[in-house]
Amino acid sequence: MEFYEAVKALAKTAYNHCYGFTAEPELEEGWQSDAFAKLAQLQFYADRAVAAAASAAYSAAWSWGQYGVHDAPDDPSFSEREQQFDEAELEMLLLMRESLSIPEADLTLPPPGYS
Repeated sequence: MEFYEAVKALAKTAYNHCYGFTAEPELEEGWQSDAFAKLAQLQFYADRAVAAAASAAYSAAWSWGQYGVHDAPDDPSFSEREQQFDEAELEMLLLMRESLSIPEADLTLPPPGYS
């Protein structure tokens, strides 16, 4: 749960940066550190599928912020990176739920709150 919250915060930072909601044109040094530390902890305890999905979600959020253009939400790469994160996040969430034996009628359907 801690990693999920951290990677969501990482994605929000990337979104805010690319949308221009941050004053500085560069992200702060270490902006990804909290999520990375929690990813390392998750990788120690999670099964391989969940660890790989979590790593993919982290990488998608990190690259969205790291390579995103500040204050340029109309840049085509913004939507591409946002979509990559959304897909990686959903895959991670579904695998986490499956690993925790949370029943799901159809794992191909998005969880509540996703369209």
